[in-house]
Amino acid sequence: MNELILGVMIVIVFLLGLYLLSGKGIFLIAGFNMLPKEQLMKINQVGLCKFMGKIVVGISISLFCLLLSTLLNNNYYFNAGLILLVILVIVAIVWTSIIYRKPLRSK
Repeated sequence: MNELILGVMIVIVFLLGLYLLSGKGIFLIAGFNMLPKEQLMKINQVGLCKFMGKIVVGISISLFCLLLSTLLNNNYYFNAGLILLVILVIVAIVWTSIIYRKPLRSK
């Protein structure tokens, strides 16, 4: 039963990641709507949305590895999923704080 719940969660997270990849799910990013209007104009919203979509799809893949480790009773998939999850979270924090905080270049 727990595996079924985890499987449903993985599918939901994957679908949300695909929606973010389309560039339309900017409202799903936590705290983004709370920024002042001046700061919102400085951020590449579509680029940020697509980047977060890639991260969320990667997280769903790491969760799938964790599910496989439970189903197959194999620690290799657990370790791979956990390492992938940690790397994705670190990359997401560093990349968004460095790249998407810079002002847009004027043409």
